[in-house]
Amino acid sequence: MSESSEHTMEKGSSSKKTVLIIVVSVAIVLLLCCCLVVGLGRAFFGTARTTLGATGTSSPGWNIWPFRGSLSFGFPFVEASRAFEQRIQDIDAALTVTVDNQVGKVQIVGSDTPSVLVTAEIRAYGTSADNAEEILDRVEVTADRVSASQVMVRGSFPRTLSQGRSPVVDLTIAVPRQTTVEVTTGVGDVSVRDLVGPVAVRTNVGEIDVDGVEGALHLRADVGELRVTDWVITGDSEVRTNVGRLRVAVNADAAFYLDAETNVGNIDSEFDVTGSQGRSRVPGDRLVGTVGTGPTIDLVLRAGTGQIDLRRGR
Repeated sequence: MSESSEHTMEKGSSSKKTVLIIVVSVAIVLLLCCCLVVGLGRAFFGTARTTLGATGTSSPGWNIWPFRGSLSFGFPFVEASRAFEQRIQDIDAALTVTVDNQVGKVQIVGSDTPSVLVTAEIRAYGTSADNAEEILDRVEVTADRVSASQVMVRGSFPRTLSQGRSPVVDLTIAVPRQTTVEVTTGVGDVSVRDLVGPVAVRTNVGEIDVDGVEGALHLRADVGELRVTDWVITGDSEVRTNVGRLRVAVNADAAFYLDAETNVGNIDSEFDVTGSQGRSRVPGDRLVGTVGTGPTIDLVLRAGTGQIDLRRGR
């Protein structure tokens, strides 16, 4: 074969490769443009939604936030909801309230009544009114007195129902002021206030707010900010998040051994920490030492990624 023939073949092959590259590039650009147009359309115009009211009738609506609906892109959904309420009377012993909620907010507040009042708003989502009601029927909320000194509250549903848009159980629980509280959630914010007693909260994703508590705290979130205000520390405590900020306000006259560390972030303390050891290695920070006189309590603060603020409370 002559050199000119070989040169012609190489040139033809190169031209074909160039054309192929151009065609693939144009196809990718067109695909990205289509995705952008559809995404903007959803953002501005929303996803069609029908909400099931208390009477069982449906009313049309628009969900402006594009990611609140079904995971099926652009697919309409229907919401069904119902309320739950149960009161457990005649609490006359030291009480522990244990809460296990898969998805939804949990609010616990101390009161001066010798009873536990559990209320819940339950919401479920489906492709039609009947489908939403069917899913709603499979969401279970219970409040049981399992012993004289323990009340168990649960919000649960089969995990298969979380595909698309998960059901939600928002719990509000009023308890006697002197109560031990233990809360576990999968996804959802947790709020605890006005209690005398130990508080333990564990959530995978969600913020934790504790206000007006006198007792030991054991708080942990995988992802979420933790805020503690008006806290009187009475026992060994640990406040920890993997991703999020810690804002902790302890009573001003408290005495404790402090062990605070963040892998990425700073530590800011309003307390004088004596005998302190710090770690100046960027991007993390560490503060270990003694606060107050004659401490007998350990306070451990940990943030994987996030700042730690330690403040003087009242």
